[in-house]
Amino acid sequence: MINQLKKLKNRFLSIILIVILVFIIGFSNTGIHYINVAERFIGDLLTPVISVFSTSINKISSDFNTLSNIPELIDENKILREENIALKEENLDLNHIISRTPYLRSEYELLRNTKFKVESSNIIGKSNDDRDLYLIDKGSLAGIKPGDSVISGVQSSENVIVEGLVGIVREVGDNFSKISLITEENNNIAFTNIRSQDGGIINHTTGSVLEGYMYEFNSDVVADDRVYTSGLGEVYKPRIYLGKISNVTSDEDDLQKRITIVPAVNFDKLTRVFVITGETNE
Repeated sequence: MINQLKKLKNRFLSIILIVILVFIIGFSNTGIHYINVAERFIGDLLTPVISVFSTSINKISSDFNTLSNIPELIDENKILREENIALKEENLDLNHIISRTPYLRSEYELLRNTKFKVESSNIIGKSNDDRDLYLIDKGSLAGIKPGDSVISGVQSSENVIVEGLVGIVREVGDNFSKISLITEENNNIAFTNIRSQDGGIINHTTGSVLEGYMYEFNSDVVADDRVYTSGLGEVYKPRIYLGKISNVTSDEDDLQKRITIVPAVNFDKLTRVFVITGETNE
């Protein structure tokens, strides 16, 4: 294909050279003079032809150069595609880091400040039984045992990261464990209002909301009060943040003050937890 283009290009160049020579010979023989009728006729006839030939040759030359550069263009295109893919992957990584930044910060602050001995673990799935147990990727070989409290780093107040209660370990294998979340079953969790030190118990869950009551009908409790585990019953470790009270109602007939609590842990985005494997380090 390229050889044919070269031959065609050479033919056009030869024709143009011949035409130019004819004109030069004509001018050389007669000297400078006004164009006569015959010369004008020939000029008018050949000028469009020369113009067409010139345009064709320029286009063919341009196409020839383009064809000769195809291998280089293919290499450049391949490089651009690879760079584009790399940029997309880098962008995904950056977006993931940005979206994970609050959780990474919470985990870092929790590990730095907690007084508990903890074992970090990832949630890897959900069990197939009816108990809504979640699977984590650590077990007895990591020191985890049934009854251990499960926590996550949460923000209690502005710029303060504390242990937030996730649930409890129910079953343990060598390299995995099953945990139940505080929002997944109606287990009794004793708590203390951190502001007034009045106590109560959580005995029911509705969706993502915890429900319970105060021990005393005259307890000092209002919306936005923060509650922590009290440690009564020795089921959960004491002073683990549960959440904020969102509503308080008084039942005059039963002489009970009922409360609802919004958990501190965001269970919808929970992918990593910490199991308390021992007493405080102090």
